[in-house]
Amino acid sequence: MYIGFIGYWKHHHSELFFYISLYIFKYNVPVIIFQGIKNEMEVYPLNIWKKWNLKKLLLIVIVSFCILLSFTGTLIAGDVKTITDMAGRKVKVPSTINKVFGANSVASITLYTLAPEKLIGWNYKFNDQEKEFLLYKYRNLPVYGIINGSSTSANLEVVVKAAPDICVFMGSINDATKKDADKLQSQLGIPVVMLDDALEKTSDTYKFLGVLLNKPEQANKLSSYSYHAINGVKYRAIPESKRVSIYFGNGAKSLNTAPVGSTHAEVLALVKANNVVKVDQFKAARIDVTLEQVIAWNPQVIIVNGEPTQNFTGSKAKDAILQDKNWSSIQAVKNGRVYNIPKSPFAWVDRPLGPNRIIGLKWLGKTLYPEYYTTFDMIDEIKTFYRLFYHMDLTDAQVNKLLTQ
Repeated sequence: MYIGFIGYWKHHHSELFFYISLYIFKYNVPVIIFQGIKNEMEVYPLNIWKKWNLKKLLLIVIVSFCILLSFTGTLIAGDVKTITDMAGRKVKVPSTINKVFGANSVASITLYTLAPEKLIGWNYKFNDQEKEFLLYKYRNLPVYGIINGSSTSANLEVVVKAAPDICVFMGSINDATKKDADKLQSQLGIPVVMLDDALEKTSDTYKFLGVLLNKPEQANKLSSYSYHAINGVKYRAIPESKRVSIYFGNGAKSLNTAPVGSTHAEVLALVKANNVVKVDQFKAARIDVTLEQVIAWNPQVIIVNGEPTQNFTGSKAKDAILQDKNWSSIQAVKNGRVYNIPKSPFAWVDRPLGPNRIIGLKWLGKTLYPEYYTTFDMIDEIKTFYRLFYHMDLTDAQVNKLLTQ
């Protein structure tokens, strides 16, 4: 390890510009001192320290360190590099990154899939069903909350105290989010790296993070799987006449949804399902609707997420719809085409956004258009995805639990 200090010292009207460099060896620590502008050098072995006044030496080192920070703002320039993040921002980051804070759920999930050992914590607390599908050592990491504009719940002081090397902020890339990232970087005092959270950018995101976090092998695997999964669905030839209408329900009453054009409805669009919620203008990525509206839309298929904050699973939401006579006139209910969305440890369609939706693409595509998805077995695909992204080898019983809970 290399530790340097630079300072400026006055003594009896004489000036001493000195550089103390400590290079740690197993048995000895040489001390190099440069004096004056001629950079004259003397090397003192460790045993000469005994002859010096230790208090004076410590005072010199402390003063030097403070002056160095006031002029440079960094200890060793060689430990920092400048990168260009996915928003085009120039950011100085440590050359070696060991601890990372995800500002929101999509960031933390992405980090967990690539480098769980670098993740310092989560953005929300998991329920028991979700914990079962996370590696044991990461289930109970500290919960810091999220940083997302008006939805921020994180205590920035607590985040800073955890001393992450960088913060990863994932979202839509625009001028407003760039300003948010710059503001957050100023507040935290640590580098904030922006990544694009668009589902179709997942492959590029993994390539970028693989370089940033020095995890090229895992990043290449995740990037390749994401690329082929997304494009395999996007370019699947589903005739217009075969495309089904769909309603995507969230919440305890399944009356919160994502309209056409929302990032929260990306999975529906990519699998070529016709989202019945078409709103000309909406203020939020998800909106509340009425049962009367759903009845009027009369979708062929309904998929439901439940309400994770109330431990209300997708299967409970599905059963509630099938047993409620107020939903009974909808053709999806009549034909038994109401499906619960698998959601452990992270939901496959939405809430949260993230690479968790990649397996959701294959699941929803095969559920809606089984005759066009005949080249893979869904059970095997789920096991492959969970092994690659969540570092878990699932049993058949666990897969069945995923699909039915």
